[in-house]
Amino acid sequence: MRKGAIRGLDADLPQVAVVNVLVSHRRVPEATVCAAVAAIVASCDELGRINPLFLGMSDLFRPLRSQGRAALEFGGVPLHPGALRAYREAGLLT
Repeated sequence: MRKGAIRGLDADLPQVAVVNVLVSHRRVPEATVCAAVAAIVASCDELGRINPLFLGMSDLFRPLRSQGRAALEFGGVPLHPGALRAYREAGLLT
């Protein structure tokens, strides 16, 4: 975690990993999930400026280009079709 990310963190602190997952039910409309994921992808740099915990968030999307959707399908849970569409539209998945 980067210095200043949370109150009292006065120095950079190495960590093994952090996994942030936004979960939805498969019945959530594709358009809703697509809009949410597209907003996150498009705003990841701004999110890092607002809250240091999100700095470098765009780096989390890079594995999509090399590993495909499996890069974000944790524990075998498939990505929602709306998320897949948003990642494709953002050029992160083919």
